[in-house]
Parts: sequence; C-alpha cells; structure tokens
Amino acid sequence: ELLEEVGEVVYFSPIRDKKLPENIDFLYLGGGYPEVFKDQLSKNTDMLRSIKEALDKGLNCYAECGGLMYLTENIDSVNMVGFLNGNSEMTKSLNRFGYATLLFKNIEINCHEFHKSKVNLNEETMYDVIKTSYTGEKINWRCGYKKNNTLAGYPHVHFFGNLEFIKELLK
Repeated sequence: ELLEEVGEVVYFSPIRDKKLPENIDFLYLGGGYPEVFKDQLSKNTDMLRSIKEALDKGLNCYAECGGLMYLTENIDSVNMVGFLNGNSEMTKSLNRFGYATLLFKNIEINCHEFHKSKVNLNEETMYDVIKTSYTGEKINWRCGYKKNNTLAGYPHVHFFGNLEFIKELLK
C-alpha cells in the first residue's frame, strides 16, 4: 500500500511471466517460500535471465528473505537468478528468529527474522542486525548484501513502521 502511494505498482509472477514488466525503476522481491516453488522458479529461465540482466544493468532492487534466496545462484543446487554470488541452503532448524533492530545508514529499523535457511555469499554486507535475547544478552550479526543498486537481506521490514528506510530505498 505504501509503494502504491508513492508510485505506480506493476505486479508480476516470477513463475508465470516470462520477463519483468517494461519501464520499471524499482523491483521489490518480498519474503516468501521460494524453496517450496524452487523447481517452478528454476524452470522459468526467461524470467531468471530477465531479472539478472535488469539487476546487472543497475535496476534498483530491494529483496528480503525469500527474495534474497531467489537472487542467489541456487537453492539446494536448484538454479535461481544467479545475481548474488553464492548459494542458499535449507537447514533443519531456525537460524534466526524474532524481532531485532537493523542498523542501516544511521537509521534504526524495526525488523524480524524467521528462516530455516542460510546463504553462503561472496558479497559485501551493508548492515548490522541486533537482537536482545530473552536473557538480556545482545546478539549482533552482519547482513544486507549490496551489489550494484540491489540491497538484499534476511530481515523482514514493515515499511509503514520504518518510513526513513523506504525513503532511503527509493532515492
């Protein structure tokens, strides 16, 4: 809804459509479960190529959690977009779970993580994620991979609660 307030939103399906919509200037790949649809996503090679070419040319993009995984070379050896150098793999248990604070360009952003996967990437990280455990211990990890004009990470961000972050993304 917030993105619709600031511009025209054009929806597409990475499974059914063959390419990205024409003349877009921002691509948002939200969370989800790409591991459930990895075979269907992988078979749509036209869309995989369309996204990779657009991102290689500098299309602005924000991808979170499942969107991050989709942009890697593969999920459990099944081909994905291949824009980010490295792979995603499913794990047997949760790796990060709960609410946290993401620090990006001096902006504190409320976020949460919930994933049974991990990424092994050879990309620059852009932000810290900080969580206070139930014992009061501060836990800190690096995330947020930046390549060209793409920022991708595991944390889910609710844009309405983090307007400064969405303003930064849309610059």
